Amino acid sequence: MPAFVVVLANIVSLAVVVAGIVRSGQRTQVLLYAFILDFSFRLLTIHAITRVLRQKPKGRLSWVVSLVCSPPAPGQLSYPMTEEHSGRPAGPWTYAAVVALLAFFAFVLGNVNADRELDVDLATLLGDLRWAVALGLFYWAQSLASRGTVIDPAASREINFGYNTRDLTILALATLTAGGVVVFRQAHNLPASGWAMVGPLLAVRWLYDVATGLQLSRRRSADAT
Repeated sequence: MPAFVVVLANIVSLAVVVAGIVRSGQRTQVLLYAFILDFSFRLLTIHAITRVLRQKPKGRLSWVVSLVCSPPAPGQLSYPMTEEHSGRPAGPWTYAAVVALLAFFAFVLGNVNADRELDVDLATLLGDLRWAVALGLFYWAQSLASRGTVIDPAASREINFGYNTRDLTILALATLTAGGVVVFRQAHNLPASGWAMVGPLLAVRWLYDVATGLQLSRRRSADAT
């Protein structure tokens, strides 16, 4: 597939997502919360599957795992988080703590106003979370149906976490970018906006999708020749 087709397809996809948010009538923050919940659900899925695989014979369950997950691509590397002192791959509690910390910062950046106050009340937040849970579950089910989660039944839980850190990296980069956006908005006395966090999130994810698509396109071209 030519590079311009990959880029064009991702531009169209991004435009559809943005148009859907605008026309839905829901607050932009719903998409942010849904992104975090979807990733959390997939981490729980990896934890549950690898835990069962340790207790049961792998041969009997590998075919079940293959229905909802994909094996690592040839040459694909795992990039797990590591513990600072030991250098060992981090366990599930480390991932949970990092996701919770990033979720907190993302929530603040997506709701803080020019007066450095959270511009959201409890009723609005609960309404956002109800929609976000439904949307997060839909995205999670979609990832299972498309086998978007990568699991190697022969690898450890920590290594399998490392195969699926893409969205964690995206969230971290988007949060750092959103920090600068919020500072700019506060300097110009602009009100709170979910786009301050969702915009960078969509932009970083789009760049990752384009890079992945171009890499896959080059790999297929090389295989064809």
